[in-house]
Amino acid sequence: MTDQLITLVTGSKEKIFDMSTYIPEIEHIDLDLIEIQADSVEGVALAKAQDAYEQLKKPIVVHDSCMNFPALNGFPGVSTKAILPQIGTDGILKLLEGKDDRTCSFDACLVYQDEKGIKIFHDYCKGKLLEKVPEYLNEKIGTYNRWGKCGQTVHALFVPDEKDKPLMAMEYEEVTEWRKARDSVYKRFAAWYKSEQFQTDREESKAKRRKVEEGA
Repeated sequence: MTDQLITLVTGSKEKIFDMSTYIPEIEHIDLDLIEIQADSVEGVALAKAQDAYEQLKKPIVVHDSCMNFPALNGFPGVSTKAILPQIGTDGILKLLEGKDDRTCSFDACLVYQDEKGIKIFHDYCKGKLLEKVPEYLNEKIGTYNRWGKCGQTVHALFVPDEKDKPLMAMEYEEVTEWRKARDSVYKRFAAWYKSEQFQTDREESKAKRRKVEEGA
């Protein structure tokens, strides 16, 4: 493990909570980062990580995610944050009208970068979308504040594979336990960061980077 503390670059209280669950001493800062048009969430996260590292010049972590519907050919994908709040819950339901496949996933990518290189982690939170918002959640949507506008848009409908009700229907304690139990990118990153493999991967990454530079 590096002697220098890593910095999680985000303004999201949810991401700070998830990361600090596994690395309590982590620092965090909110920066304006580049938003590129990429084909994958990994491409978006990599660009943000490189931008963050250039600004801070110290070990950083960046997390990005998107939502995919197989029935809609992966839509909205990397455009999730722009599109979901715009079309709203009703818009999502309309897009899925008549679709037998209501499965979906939140695809996450976490990128760590330091002076020796990068390390990438992925996870896929799979579930399905209900055909309509449960009546008892209709009034809750407007005041729901977990995971920003995207959470407000889809959490009344999204039921994780491990659960039998949508995220919005869960009490805070239940959601917290579910988040901690998941094999998330935060958990995977923390396990790697605290292991001997961290130094091995860093030295291999440094050697590859030096070889590329010498061949340039």
